[in-house]
Amino acid sequence: MCYAGQVTGANCGMIAQVNIMTSDGVVDLYGQWTVNMLASSGDSGGAIWSGNTAYGILSRINPTLGQTSYSTIANVRSLTAAEPCTSSGC
Repeated sequence: MCYAGQVTGANCGMIAQVNIMTSDGVVDLYGQWTVNMLASSGDSGGAIWSGNTAYGILSRINPTLGQTSYSTIANVRSLTAAEPCTSSGC
């Protein structure tokens, strides 16, 4: 999996966990996938992809473990009713 963040640019890593809950002590996020790659504050909302397929958006980092969590596109759709842009005219 790879991501593009505003602060750190592009980075890639391997999936570590799927469909888990992550918490920062204030907000719990469900349905998260965790990838062994490190992002920085300010990268949240960046695209997560592999090959030519988008999988979600970066939602949380854990610098201690060197992991980044992301919300899947299906999870984002169910929580926000947002639809991903799939053409160059968006």
